[in-house]
Amino acid sequence: MSRITDILCGESWLFVPAREKMMRSKGKDAADVVIYDLEDALGPDEKDTGLALLVQALSRSAEASELSEAARHPRVYIRINGGTDRVEKELTTLKNCEFEGYVLPKTEDLSLADRYPDLFENRRIAALVETPRGILNLDQIAGDSRVHALMLGGEDFCASLGVPSSPEALAYARSQIILFAAAYGKKSLDTVSFEYRDQELFLTQFEASLKLGFSGKLMIHPAQARAAADREAGLLDSEALRRAAEIVRLYHEAGGGALVLDGKVYEAMHIARLERLCRRRS
Repeated sequence: MSRITDILCGESWLFVPAREKMMRSKGKDAADVVIYDLEDALGPDEKDTGLALLVQALSRSAEASELSEAARHPRVYIRINGGTDRVEKELTTLKNCEFEGYVLPKTEDLSLADRYPDLFENRRIAALVETPRGILNLDQIAGDSRVHALMLGGEDFCASLGVPSSPEALAYARSQIILFAAAYGKKSLDTVSFEYRDQELFLTQFEASLKLGFSGKLMIHPAQARAAADREAGLLDSEALRRAAEIVRLYHEAGGGALVLDGKVYEAMHIARLERLCRRRS
C-alpha cells in the first residue's frame, strides 16, 4: 500500500436476535456495536420473551446475573418494532435499561421520537432507511441532532422498488446515505451481506462499502464481525500504528499546513484520517 492514509477501516454493527442463546454467545464480542433485534429476527410469538430477556440483561436496577454478564457489550442498540402497536410497550419497558440507542426500522421521518420524547431521552438514534420515502427525506433525518447513524436496509428498499436486490438497484440509495451522513457528520452503515461462510467474498463486499465512503457495515453473523476485526488487526498492526502516530506528531510539530515526508505530502485531511485510525485501536 503506497500510503498509510489509504488504509480503510470501518465499524461492524452486528444484529443479534433477542434470544437467550444468541445473547449469551461470545461471538458477538468482535463487533463494534451489537444490535439486539426485536423486529425481523423474532417471530410474533417470540417478541414478548425477547423483550423480557433484554430487560433482564440490561436493566440498571437488576442485580448482576449470568445473562446480564454474557449479554453486555460496550455499545448496544436495540431494534424495536417501529410503526406497530408494540412500539410504546417496548419503549416504556426498556426505559430504565442501560444501552446506547435505538435502531428505528423503515425510518421516513422522526415522528416516532417526537411522539415519545421522554422515552427517547439520552438515547441515540440509528435510522434504518428502507424505503424510497426515507431516501427522499434524508436531509430531514440526517439533520436531526438525535440521529447518530444512517443505515441502509437494502433488501426492503429493493423490494419496495419491485426488483431483486442488486448493486445497480442500490446505487442511488447508497450514494445518498453516504453524502447526507458526511454532510451532517453522522455514521453511515451499508446494508447487510448474507455471505458469512465465504469470508473472502464477505471481506470483498465489506471493503467495497468502505471504498464507497460508508463508515461501516451492518452484519448478521458473528463470523462476519470476526472477519472484519481480523482484517483491521492485520492492517493496523503495531508498525502501522507507530508510523501513523509518528506522522501525526511530526505534522503538528511542524505547525500544520503541509508535511512532506519520504516523498509524500500529508495535509490536514490526511492527518484527520490517521488520527481516526489511531483512535480505532486505542
